[in-house]
Amino acid sequence: MENLDDYLEKATHLPATPTILINLMALLRKVDTDIDEIVELISMDPSITAGVIQLCNSAMFGGSGNISDIEGAVGRLGFDETYRIVASVIGRIVLAGSNSDSCVQSDAMWRHSAAVGVASQIIAKNIGQDSGQAFTAGLLHDIGKIVLADALNEEYSQMIEECRVRQTSHWATEKEKLGVDHAAIGGPLLEKWKFSDTLISAVKHHHEPLNAGADHPMASIVFAGDLVAHFIGYSLNEHAVGLGGVPRYSAPSV
Repeated sequence: MENLDDYLEKATHLPATPTILINLMALLRKVDTDIDEIVELISMDPSITAGVIQLCNSAMFGGSGNISDIEGAVGRLGFDETYRIVASVIGRIVLAGSNSDSCVQSDAMWRHSAAVGVASQIIAKNIGQDSGQAFTAGLLHDIGKIVLADALNEEYSQMIEECRVRQTSHWATEKEKLGVDHAAIGGPLLEKWKFSDTLISAVKHHHEPLNAGADHPMASIVFAGDLVAHFIGYSLNEHAVGLGGVPRYSAPSV
């Protein structure tokens, strides 16, 4: 078995650190954050700015008249919804990876991850946990698959095919063949990106939440969100229809 860091070093097409998302999470945890700080941060990335404004003017959120600037969009959406839209825009880019030859299908990965994020958010809200953090952990819970697919190439493709034929999970097959799994790989990557300890632990232990120690509530939420996504047909191995863009949220609350 190779060291966990070896897989990160072997992967040559890792996505860039989602700095804006990390900084936005930190801002929203401040009690005195104002709209100017949020606007300034989002404005650093024109593509994210455009995505937020476009979603703000969609039928889902549209009010009276179109919004043409990010300050107006944040004002209409509120901090919580703005965060989730930014997380979704960045998440889709991150989960797509940058290797066009990857055996992990980016559309299927996005649909599954978005479903887990939404399910985790709803579960967290209903039990009084941080729904924004749960959404992010759910969205990024399978990021380790991007690393393994890039680092192992054909070997990982063969493992995915074996999962399909044997009807076994990626997680079980990875542990059998590699002695390590995508969850264990995802944790160090998020740590490298400087996400919170709770979010890192939730991703690292989302298949075995009781191993997350004090962070087991968040890991359990993502575990449950993953089960819900599979149960309703948003499995990474399925070509489910729906959640093709930014998912609709249920009474978001960071």
